[in-house]
Amino acid sequence: MDAILYLDNNATTRVDDAVVEAMIPFYTEFYANPSATYTPGRVVKKAIDRARQQVASLLRCRPNEVIFTGGGTEADNTAIYSATRCFPKRKRVCCSACEHPAVSEPMKMLREFGYTITPVSPVAYPEPGAGRVNAADVERAIRAGDPADVALVCVMAANNETGVVNPVADIGRVCAKYKVPLLVDATQAVGKVPVDFRGSGATYMVCSAHKFHGPKGVGVLVVRDGACFKPHLIGGGQENGCRSGTENVPGIVGTGMAAEIAQANLPVLASGVKQVRDSLQASLYNSFPRGDLLVLGADCLRTPNTLFFGLRDRNSRAIQEILSASGIAVGTGSACSCLKNPKPSATVQAMNVPPRYALGTIRISLSKYNAPSVCGMVAAQAVVSRVIDRLRQALRDPSTLVR
Repeated sequence: MDAILYLDNNATTRVDDAVVEAMIPFYTEFYANPSATYTPGRVVKKAIDRARQQVASLLRCRPNEVIFTGGGTEADNTAIYSATRCFPKRKRVCCSACEHPAVSEPMKMLREFGYTITPVSPVAYPEPGAGRVNAADVERAIRAGDPADVALVCVMAANNETGVVNPVADIGRVCAKYKVPLLVDATQAVGKVPVDFRGSGATYMVCSAHKFHGPKGVGVLVVRDGACFKPHLIGGGQENGCRSGTENVPGIVGTGMAAEIAQANLPVLASGVKQVRDSLQASLYNSFPRGDLLVLGADCLRTPNTLFFGLRDRNSRAIQEILSASGIAVGTGSACSCLKNPKPSATVQAMNVPPRYALGTIRISLSKYNAPSVCGMVAAQAVVSRVIDRLRQALRDPSTLVR
């Protein structure tokens, strides 16, 4: 991908070289089963324990609260399964309308089993803070019925499209007031902004290694110490009985290393990457008439790497393909891959984005490799100029118009 300017880091990230280096010995030299009691097995088990500590340090939780899973989706599904099993008489779940499918799709399944899903809408455009899920709205959802009937509240820490950061600690206090478990999908926040599980009030927190320069196929589920927990995968009793199945040792070791690096690199995201993002945003404003452009989440606290905007009367998939042909990879906010029948994503719809912009949403998500301190000031500035130049060209192509 050297020739590609990769700007879709909210989808996945390049694995850090140090992470790869840390993983390799656990494929070739330290390959024993960590459940084995002989010396090679104990060596591998010790490596998993170290990774657990590294992740706990990043998330500000206790090592014994960390469960390694096969990905963020599994972790989300496990948390939802656990909450509904722990409180079988509670038949209502309050869920943000902007959740990732790893959460929103299980909600559909719960409905089939007789659950009521109470949606929590974000602040709608054009109100200030559009895209943010406020604690007061979570409280209203809980009180929409009997609070004692709520098995779980689901609110993500940061949105994968807009980058908008939700007031998780405030939401946690609301959930504590009504004694309701809280699931926070922090997949898009971890490694980009400080995350504090202990201070969040969350019962469950989820993240995925490949979003912060770790390997794919490894997720993390944090379960508050003392909270009721029912495992979703049962069998050999690995992960202290919380997630059965022989551990993906290289992946877990890589996740630990990625967590350690991410913690050290938070200032790079907060300053250098944000500088590039803000420069891109300013260039957009300077390059296109205000009526043709709508930057979403600009007045909210956002992850420093994310820029999400809508272009009036444009087709985001067509723009994405034209940019891709020019060597620039970006994301979109359209849930449908069909150019002839595009459909705005659930998040865009929940935000009440005007239809003229909703179908032309583009997401640019940077990484530490775009920071001036890593790639150099000239290279960072080149990212901005190259994107703006190609975007101008794309908008002159009639295929980008919504017909």
